[in-house]
Amino acid sequence: MKILIVQLSDIHFKISENSVIEKEDKIFEAIRNSSLEYDKIFLIVTGDTAFSGKKEEFEIGAKFIKSLQTKLIDYSEKEVFIIVIAGNHDCDFALDNKARQNQINMIQNLGDSAFDSSVVEQCTSVQEEYFNFMNNIQTNQPIYEDGLVSIYNFQFDDKKVIFHCYNTAYISEIHEQSGKMFFPTSVLPEELLNEKGDIIFGLLHHPLHWLNPINRRELSTHIHKTSDFYLTGHEHEPSREKIDNLDNNIVYHLEGSVLQESEINFKSEFNLLGFDLEKESFKIETYFWNKEKYNLSENNVEWTKYKRNKHNFKTKYSLNDEFKESLNDVGGKFKHPNVSDINLSDIYVFPILRYFNTKDSTDNGISLLVENSESVIQSIKQNSKYVFFGGENIGKSSLLRMIFFELHKKGYVPLLLDGRLIKSANFNDFKDIVKSVFISQYGEDYLEDFYQEDISNIFILIDDFDKNPLKNQKAKGKFINSLSNNYKNLIFVGNELYAIEEIFTDEANSADLFSEFIQYEILEFNHSLRYKLINKWYALGNEDYSTDEEICRKIDDAVRAINVAMGQRIVPNYPIFLLILLQALETTNPHDLQISSYGNYYQLLILKTLTENIKDQTELNIYKSYCGELANFFFNKKSTILSIAEFSSFHDDIKSYEKLDLPKSMTSIEVVNTLCKAGILNSYGDNIEFKYQYTYYFFEAQHLAKYINKDEVKILISKLCQRLYRTEFANILLFLIHFSSDEFIIDELLKNAKDVFDELNPCKLEDDISLINSLVTELPRLYLKSKSHEEIREEENNVQDSKPIGQRENKIAVQEYDIDEDISEIDIVSKLNLSFKLIEILGQIIKNNPSGSMTGPVKHQVLKETYELGLRTLNVFFTSFIQNTDFIVNQLTEIISKIEEKNNESRTEDNKVDVHKDKISKVAKHLLFSLCTQISYTFIKKISDSVGNPKLMEKYGKVQEEMDFASVKLVNLLIKLDQGSGFPDRDLQLIKVYVEKHPMAYFLLKRIIVNHLHRHPVNYKDKQRICEFLGISVESQIKLDIERNNKNKKKQE
Repeated sequence: MKILIVQLSDIHFKISENSVIEKEDKIFEAIRNSSLEYDKIFLIVTGDTAFSGKKEEFEIGAKFIKSLQTKLIDYSEKEVFIIVIAGNHDCDFALDNKARQNQINMIQNLGDSAFDSSVVEQCTSVQEEYFNFMNNIQTNQPIYEDGLVSIYNFQFDDKKVIFHCYNTAYISEIHEQSGKMFFPTSVLPEELLNEKGDIIFGLLHHPLHWLNPINRRELSTHIHKTSDFYLTGHEHEPSREKIDNLDNNIVYHLEGSVLQESEINFKSEFNLLGFDLEKESFKIETYFWNKEKYNLSENNVEWTKYKRNKHNFKTKYSLNDEFKESLNDVGGKFKHPNVSDINLSDIYVFPILRYFNTKDSTDNGISLLVENSESVIQSIKQNSKYVFFGGENIGKSSLLRMIFFELHKKGYVPLLLDGRLIKSANFNDFKDIVKSVFISQYGEDYLEDFYQEDISNIFILIDDFDKNPLKNQKAKGKFINSLSNNYKNLIFVGNELYAIEEIFTDEANSADLFSEFIQYEILEFNHSLRYKLINKWYALGNEDYSTDEEICRKIDDAVRAINVAMGQRIVPNYPIFLLILLQALETTNPHDLQISSYGNYYQLLILKTLTENIKDQTELNIYKSYCGELANFFFNKKSTILSIAEFSSFHDDIKSYEKLDLPKSMTSIEVVNTLCKAGILNSYGDNIEFKYQYTYYFFEAQHLAKYINKDEVKILISKLCQRLYRTEFANILLFLIHFSSDEFIIDELLKNAKDVFDELNPCKLEDDISLINSLVTELPRLYLKSKSHEEIREEENNVQDSKPIGQRENKIAVQEYDIDEDISEIDIVSKLNLSFKLIEILGQIIKNNPSGSMTGPVKHQVLKETYELGLRTLNVFFTSFIQNTDFIVNQLTEIISKIEEKNNESRTEDNKVDVHKDKISKVAKHLLFSLCTQISYTFIKKISDSVGNPKLMEKYGKVQEEMDFASVKLVNLLIKLDQGSGFPDRDLQLIKVYVEKHPMAYFLLKRIIVNHLHRHPVNYKDKQRICEFLGISVESQIKLDIERNNKNKKKQE
């Protein structure tokens, strides 16, 4: 949350001749746009509203300040609060008398001992009109008020802002002297003044050196202990200072200038003080009058971190700055082009959790429930025990840090421990760890308080609990038992469920120690969460520099790119992997990787994890070659798992001088340990496997590319190209074209592509589907929803997330088919799958080589065949529908009739549906037309997504010259909408003229445009213009038409 303080000081309103009144609009104009940046605004007057404390002067001042408040509220639409304090000019010395002068002399001589309530009443008698003014202009009531101090608390959600207002002018005289004044500290309400907040301001008119030296030290100590910032006025010159004493108590002093100088009309200054409570930073802007307007001074302070007085934290357990910074570290050394430092809180997206309810489990299994982790974290209370588990790199540590933030914010005392520190089951050893961790996270000052803290307020958070060095289950059970007996609040995160389920105290006690723990599994990101993370990444630092359309296009590009990588279901949808890919998309890669290439994403993931664990470049190259040989060994064995003995045999063979000639230090054990640590292999029991599918595919493709000139490898590649309907072979080919652009691969792929459905022509979506076009006499009505593009995208993601999809398996699926299987007759489903895989792979070839490494004719041939293959495959469906149109319509008619007849049985006579065959037949035809539309759109989208690249725009036109079909025009329009900049108005006009006579193509054109307008930030006038051009209704207009028709019906009735 951000607050703005407008500090006005020393205004000196007289009954007449107030030059500042004429400047009121200029003050507002200087402030107004700055006010938009903040959530709350405070108008603060640090003394001397009036010139001589007269009622009329205060009335002029109240009118001026309230007018400024009203203007700021109207302009910023924010709350604006007024706080004023008294200055020496706010005293009416015409009311001064000898009794008051005697009291002042007594105070100056005796100090605090001279004070009681009557003394305060006597001294403040000259401020009667000021107090009336203060009570009139301030709408917020103080939580405490006497003649010397008033305290204001403002609670904004979880943030508390406190103002301590000191009436130093109670003792003012007409001719007061610096060093003579006194302010009593012994009578102050210490308990209230020591109340904690998120930021605390002290307000006093006189700078501290106006007090006598002894009292100055007393009040200075008090303010330094109770305030983060203190604001003063009086001396008509702005200044600012940071005061840091030996106890590391820090306070900032900000002195205001004069807004209206009595004798110098042209001098007028004020401060704008900005505070970001989340980032604990502030800025200072001083404005000065320059004849016609207020100009911003050059002597300003840009956003700067401030350190808070440790006594003022809402909890005495304040975090060390270094630890607090480490908590907010996103990890992974990520860099962003728009911000220098990325904080975890900037980009964190809460994952979805699966709740394991072991207590309510039945014979059918454990009770499962999916929940949002943010709501789970917010519901954590005292006497809680939780376990969160998930795969390696899924984000367990980040989730635990967010839990830490939430618990600390609530006032609890969380401690974050690394499970690897737990080397003994002895509880006394653990207490030593707790002490060390507390000091490193909170400091030593409150260690004794921590020891005496209510145990229900302490939360023990253990990261990587499964990695503790305790050797056996009995020791782990003993340790958990002692923790549970001594702490009421425990939160563990670990890698595997088995690591936390089967822990027992001893053989005689078979009770699961985690039965009293609430257990959650952290799930992979779904479409919605993936989109949220991408959106946060591109919004970071772009708030002021990019248009909505630019950000939206970047997000779309990233979504398409990441869908390519993640959509294959061979790499987990983990935040860490998404961030690696996002960074690659946003930053320049030293190897100039084409970011649109499928293989580059995975190369980036693999190289990142390898280079983090293997620093030497020579050693890194050896390991990359080793992994290629190992993947090929798996491929030839037709197995996904090796025993340790099999791996050792492989290693002994490959280390030889004739093969990789490995150094002696690279033993089989060392290799397994290194590759497991790097996340390439997984070892458990007697088994060794590739940890993720993509690493296996990647390294097998790398091996084939290395030996592509060998005849046996070419034969193998030819077989792979013929069997792309098998997932394993298709993925190996996708990686292979990343490593090699050898003409042999391209020739094999093109030859196979041309053979697929070669008996059919590409579907034009013109007269070739005239029978389908004749199904409707008028097109189904499309309309533009009155929703923002963010709402539409959220709906799309929710639809995607609701679809049942098979869980991605980290382990490689067992190979079911042999590379030498008979393919003389494959079924239609395999053939369709082969077509789709070929479209993807040919598209990747194009994206890998947008320019330079492939000749123009070859590139054109690959691009054109991708179009032709996609449209021939589309024709498979249309040929079937056209040959069986009557049969399909009759079947649909019969089904609809039976459904409506059944529904009519439960309807009233007035609501029954006419089941006349002709009417039902018309509905059936519309359904078939809609089905054909959906299939056509799927193929058009598939082709455009596969080949679309902004660097290839001129190439698509050449394909259209040779294939001047409605279908090709629609593909190219979709590419321009997705990949181009700006809306292609001219293309739309030309396509409309061409497709208007072909109902299916025309309807597809409308659908493509509606989808684009829904998903992109197009201004309302352009939307209306485009929709009017295509005859698309806007939802708001439809609602108006319905209301108008209803009114007309009522009139007729």
